Amino acid sequence: MRAGALILTVAALIAVLLIAGRFYLSDQSFSPANPSWNGITGLTMGNGAKPLYSFADLGQAVGDDTLVVIGPTANFTAAEARQVSDFIIQGGRLIVMDDHGTANCLLDNISSSIVLGHVPLCQDIDFYKNASLPVIGNIANESITENVHTLTLNHPVALQITGNAHQLASTTARAWLDVNDNAKIDGDETFGTYPVIARESRGGGEIIVAADADLVINSMLDKGDNGILLANIIRDGTVYVDVGHGQQVPPLASLYYIVKYNLAAQIICALIALIIGYAYIIRGRIFRRSGNGQAPEETPPDPKQSLMSGMRKLPLTEREMQELNKKM
Repeated sequence: MRAGALILTVAALIAVLLIAGRFYLSDQSFSPANPSWNGITGLTMGNGAKPLYSFADLGQAVGDDTLVVIGPTANFTAAEARQVSDFIIQGGRLIVMDDHGTANCLLDNISSSIVLGHVPLCQDIDFYKNASLPVIGNIANESITENVHTLTLNHPVALQITGNAHQLASTTARAWLDVNDNAKIDGDETFGTYPVIARESRGGGEIIVAADADLVINSMLDKGDNGILLANIIRDGTVYVDVGHGQQVPPLASLYYIVKYNLAAQIICALIALIIGYAYIIRGRIFRRSGNGQAPEETPPDPKQSLMSGMRKLPLTEREMQELNKKM
């Protein structure tokens, strides 16, 4: 291959990869198609959780299934709340991870006893890099927190718990609500203990709320026992990850997940592959019949026959023609 053709081929390949990456990968926080530090490919691609584009699809879920809502940026409609509520009552588990309070819209509409705060939560002494990344050690022993001894949070908020809800994890007594968001306790801020994960039973299912959207992002899975918490989340049933409220998946990644989990899409792809393969085989047979697509070679004319054909146009007798033929 010539150098110029090789360069063009490599350039074309790079362009195709860049375009494919643009339509497959995402840089959006909490996106299942974001392999960077703030994505959740560890939950989706690494552990098989399914992106959920519409809560209407929760109708196909069964009792042990889980719906995970992480860092939503769009509000939830009353119709969506009813679909989620039906899912929980029938035995499903809703896990909400949020630190901006947007998920309160969903929690309010399903009449949850757990509310997300809006003020940053800090903790003195027990933290990762600074007080905004508290290390939580007060953890109850329940199914979702089994073998979880410490969790590292990233700029969490506090939870407000009422009714039959109870806390699963809380800060030490040296935590505070950082009203001015400077990671220092000052002004009227005071130390106290605050819940950061809570659980509530509902019908045959449950609601679990964590006051931090970053608990299971890629860069936090190796901090404390965050990875064990993720393993507990995906341990039973099918896990659906909400991508319809701010974490949209790029087109090619969306197609990938549709083909991966949708039986009808898999059948269609298989049929397309069979049709293409069959068409290729038929095309090969047709071309072989015609000499691989080339016109059959003509037999070169016999010089003697050509000469005799020309001689017949002369005024010669048949006997003279026979004599000439013998001599030739």
